[in-house]
Amino acid sequence: NGDNIETKKTIEERLKEYNETNPVINGERHSITEWCAILGISRYTYYYRKKQGKSTLEALLLPKKRWFI
Repeated sequence: NGDNIETKKTIEERLKEYNETNPVINGERHSITEWCAILGISRYTYYYRKKQGKSTLEALLLPKKRWFI
C-alpha cells in the first residue's frame, strides 16, 4: 500500500512519554486527569498551560488565577 509508515519508539522515548502523562509529585504517580482532580484545576486549564509552553509540572502546580476578590 505504501501509506503506512512504521516508526518504533525507543525505550527512552516511551519512558519520557509515560512520565509526561503520569507525573510524580511528592512521591505519588497519577495520570493528568487524576492530578487535575486532586489539585482542583480543570483539564482545560492544564492543556491551555501546556499549549503556552509550560512544563507538565508547571501546568499542574501553578496557582489558579482569581478573577475576583
